[in-house]
Amino acid sequence: MSANKNLQFIASKILDTEVALFHCLTNSILRVPNTVIKTLKVDDEGHIYFFVARPQQLISEFDQEFPVSLNYFKKGKSYTLQIFGTARMLTNAEEITEEIKLSSEEVSNALCTQLLIKVKIRQVEFCDLAARRQNMFQRLKASVLTFLHWAQPMERQYNFSAGSRVNYGF
Repeated sequence: MSANKNLQFIASKILDTEVALFHCLTNSILRVPNTVIKTLKVDDEGHIYFFVARPQQLISEFDQEFPVSLNYFKKGKSYTLQIFGTARMLTNAEEITEEIKLSSEEVSNALCTQLLIKVKIRQVEFCDLAARRQNMFQRLKASVLTFLHWAQPMERQYNFSAGSRVNYGF
């Protein structure tokens, strides 16, 4: 139940932000280039779907599964998401129509000029910028107060009227 709520929360943030930086983390010679993507869909199983420009090389020469990173951020939003996962290329028409409801015209266009990527979410780093700013302000406030408390005052007062507890022998 908790994992489902977390996935729903993450999916809502992904769809709200919609745009991400796609980074292919494989060490292969042939790899999908880093690019800006627009999220099409996030399903209930934790998969993110999006299109990238189809590379000029043969798709069969690429690794069909590879590690990726998606960085979701948008100006004006008070959060960022960094998602790590395993991407898989969807290359045949049946697979594409099964995964995402597209017309046959859209599928044929996608097969010619674009490549559908399906990312299985493995790890998510959610950064709440508003809370970070608030925490930074609280840390700054605490450090200023600490500094003021421990700072040496410009004037000091000494009281020599009380007897000393330490006997120095005189």
